[in-house]
Amino acid sequence: MRRRDFIKATMLAFLGQALHRFTFASGQPKVAIIGAGVAGLSAAHFLQKYGVSSVVFEASSRIGGRVFTKREANCLFEWGANWIHGNQKNPLFAFARKLKIETNLTPEESRNEQVFLSSKKAIRGAEYQERLKFFRTVEEKLMSRSRGTNVSVSQELDRISKSEKWTQEQMDWARFFFKLYVEENYGAPISDIALSQFSSASWYEGGDYVLPGGYDQIPTNLAKGLQIQLGKKLKKVERISKEEIKLSFEDGAVFVCSQLVITVSLGVLKSGWIDFSPKLPKEKLEAIERLGFGKFTKVFVRLKEDSRKRLISLPTWIKFFDRVTDSGFQFFHLAKFSSCPLLIGIGVGQEAELLENLNGDELKRYVLSRAPFLQADDIVELWSSDWGKNELYRGSYSFPKHGSKDTDFDLLGQSVENVHFAGEACQSDVYGTVEAAFLSGRRMAEKLKLRI
Repeated sequence: MRRRDFIKATMLAFLGQALHRFTFASGQPKVAIIGAGVAGLSAAHFLQKYGVSSVVFEASSRIGGRVFTKREANCLFEWGANWIHGNQKNPLFAFARKLKIETNLTPEESRNEQVFLSSKKAIRGAEYQERLKFFRTVEEKLMSRSRGTNVSVSQELDRISKSEKWTQEQMDWARFFFKLYVEENYGAPISDIALSQFSSASWYEGGDYVLPGGYDQIPTNLAKGLQIQLGKKLKKVERISKEEIKLSFEDGAVFVCSQLVITVSLGVLKSGWIDFSPKLPKEKLEAIERLGFGKFTKVFVRLKEDSRKRLISLPTWIKFFDRVTDSGFQFFHLAKFSSCPLLIGIGVGQEAELLENLNGDELKRYVLSRAPFLQADDIVELWSSDWGKNELYRGSYSFPKHGSKDTDFDLLGQSVENVHFAGEACQSDVYGTVEAAFLSGRRMAEKLKLRI
């Protein structure tokens, strides 16, 4: 054996001892997957179905990623994803049905909601539906002007309002709808959203479904039979030959693979946490920089049982908009569908950042200021999610930021030789959803099956 070959063989033997032994079929390439969220688990799950072994490395102490169900006192808390979007030709819905996972349709939002505009006066019914028609008309105008336009949604909205000489009331309602409908979908202010891709995500038809038994049933079932190692924070991806990639983890462990699938969040890619050697191609780095990564914070409000009974007649959605501060907040009335006395408050973009930094008393004051129907003694306790502050995610979901290109989601999902990428930001048709993560993982498994 030549000296160079001996050194290489010795080094690889040492690297192989740095992590637990994993099982791979004889003569089969070693496939490593970074991230045990839905994208990573989907890739490993379908590879397993195709007879290809893989090992999944997850930085946190659990699987699921941004699907995270907490259980406490007979209540389910969906810290992350909450809905399956549509039942028509939706592969994620079909997967849930195949596993006999219970799903419940959420009533159509616009027909079961109540609005407060900087006051204690509630607006709903015919009066609200009339305002909704106005919003839908404006929305259609924006979409008709979107293609090839290098402006943000807010810039074009300002142009329309000035050209049509809107009244102050029309301006208030437009700001309300865009704050609480559009910004919720993108997790960002409309000043950051690219008009060129406004409503470009084609969610599936058939309404939104919750999973009464917990959304974590999806990753739990995907993970069955897989080789998963938790607590492994990837620090460096280094190509050591044309076929081999060395992975270095924060705890000093290393692993050598021949095919690598990266499924970390767009927020982590933006942060530069992972050192790629050689660096990723310029066009991919530019796509990472251009795309936006939104923030979506939930506030869980546990009610007293007698308060729950008093408030049960409230609609499914209760929305609040403050004209003065241009801030919006909304509640999903989970107590209507569950024995658990919970309201789920939702803040996005800048509001989400604010919520993540409030302490218990501050959070309670904030909620009460946006819930004219609540009294202080209705509330037993509150919690808020913190995806933006969590270094393993650094946000909630991707969106087409002003200045991004139509091709950026697909560009992010392109492979660099035997380094592949999957995740909700790698699927241009349904970006920002669990469906996108599931599909991109399955797509990657199909691609690797052909290569292997």
